Amino acid sequence: MDQQTILIDQNDWQRTPAKVQQLINFLVSEVNRVNSSFSSELKRRLATYQHAQLPRQEKQVVMISPNLTARQYKYARAITKLGWEVILISEVEPSVNNRNNFSQIIQSQDPVQTLELALKFRPSAYHLFTSWKFELPAFLIASGLKPVVFDDYDVMSGCVIEDRPDNYPSDEMLLMERFCLENATALSLRDARIAVAKRRANLKPNKLALCLDGACTEEEARKLRQPKLTDGIHAVYVGNLCDPTSTRPRNFHFELARVLSNSSIHYHIYPSYMDDYHKYKAVMNQLAPRYSRPDLIHIHETLPADQLIPEISKYHFGIDVISTSVDRTPDDHPFYNFDNTDYGVDNKLFDYISAGLFTFSHNSKTCKRILERYKLGLQVKSFDEIAQEAHRRYREPFPEIPEVLTTDYWARRLVKMYGELLSE
Repeated sequence: MDQQTILIDQNDWQRTPAKVQQLINFLVSEVNRVNSSFSSELKRRLATYQHAQLPRQEKQVVMISPNLTARQYKYARAITKLGWEVILISEVEPSVNNRNNFSQIIQSQDPVQTLELALKFRPSAYHLFTSWKFELPAFLIASGLKPVVFDDYDVMSGCVIEDRPDNYPSDEMLLMERFCLENATALSLRDARIAVAKRRANLKPNKLALCLDGACTEEEARKLRQPKLTDGIHAVYVGNLCDPTSTRPRNFHFELARVLSNSSIHYHIYPSYMDDYHKYKAVMNQLAPRYSRPDLIHIHETLPADQLIPEISKYHFGIDVISTSVDRTPDDHPFYNFDNTDYGVDNKLFDYISAGLFTFSHNSKTCKRILERYKLGLQVKSFDEIAQEAHRRYREPFPEIPEVLTTDYWARRLVKMYGELLSE
């Protein structure tokens, strides 16, 4: 009992019923907790304010990311090649082959600890990466950390449909995302969906740089690619999978496997790290006897980012469709409305390009512009068309990768923005 907080005669306190004592003790502890929390928050705000006044180090960036995907690795490598120092603060360790892209690697599981670690540096910019999780970036931005470049993998505010299944993403998620988008010093985004958010949700971001995920350079790609398989035609899909028991149009892989195997084309599936490989494999094994060539259907375990390009480069075609009808189905998923996919660019597109795979795509205007302008792929209207075009184009050479589609090209734009933040 804190006698400085509540003054009471010792004899009276001993005569007080136990339940009342417990209640008083609880109230005192809550008051002390709130006071301590307020004091800690004030200290954090003052520390970040003072830190923002200090001179910053040129050509240094601190990347902060809860998890690590190919995007972080790509940009760390490209920025390092431009002579910048990249420091990583993350909840997870980077893969062995990507550690040399960072001058320092620091693990942190706690937002307060992450802020304290970030304040040990004075970089040109803090680059915050996130994908559908906004608690950490919202905390860091609200704490006054500056300058912050917010890298929102999927801009959702104004882009998801209002009548979305299971109310996901939640209104709270969208509010946190909007707070980050409008209060970060600058944004670096992988596609132009921010245009939809600005139009539909009246979003008002600050400085903005478009930074496509990007492909390898032609020189890098040639070093990574493996010889093509010669036992037939092979097509591959890499990325997120729908629940294998779902009847929604997004659960298209079983039907596509049937069409391709009936045309004597191998179909390979590599799930993302978020999907349950074993669950999908079990359902495919149950359905396989229905196909004319189940031996041509292959489901593989998830690949680490640094192993993806060499592995899939053995195949001939990349698959980038999003439903059983190939195209967008707005009533099926909160994110795949028409505006959204027209402005979006699927990251798998650049993996396929790096691997030298001619890609069959859905009817996104941006994907079509990239693939058909540089003769890297084709927009298709049906699974049968994929099979027909695969047979027709099987032996065609793959073009060189245009510089404008490489991560290196977009990294130059990014570091230019870092430099502008340094001079502000």
